[in-house]
Amino acid sequence: MIKPVKIRKKPVTVEAMQFQGTLTATEIINWAEEYGVTIHFRCGTAENPQPHCHGEAMLHHLAIPTLEGEMLASLDDWIIKGLNDEFYPCKPDIFNKSYEFELTTEPTTPGWYAYSGGAQTMVFYRDTQGKWSVHASNGEVSECDWGYIDQALSVWTLVPIAVNDEKM
Repeated sequence: MIKPVKIRKKPVTVEAMQFQGTLTATEIINWAEEYGVTIHFRCGTAENPQPHCHGEAMLHHLAIPTLEGEMLASLDDWIIKGLNDEFYPCKPDIFNKSYEFELTTEPTTPGWYAYSGGAQTMVFYRDTQGKWSVHASNGEVSECDWGYIDQALSVWTLVPIAVNDEKM
């Protein structure tokens, strides 16, 4: 008897934009057009499309052509450009379970960050004054600067992480 096997998706970087109504619709449509994909801005919700818009309070959605047919993106859905320059919508809860943000510039928000993608885990903290520190697994803490962290971004990905203890 054949049984399912466990598999893991390969770590790849894709681009995404969140649909937040009329303010982001134009940016998303223009972005897709750069790759030859025509996304349509439509009136009503994805669940209840309307033939005409009735005032600014009307909700809108995006119609996205995919290999599986037209898919509709509702407010707060993420629009993802895949590996083959295809576009598809993703609900926020699935997006949050499946994706993490890749930081390629120095974060301005204080908090905990970690490199992912390497065999070694390195954890960093940015304080409210913009100073960085590296926290080793053996408990050692030392100051560092953004240049030290930035050097490894060609190999690893820096992601924000949740840590309960600020002293770690």
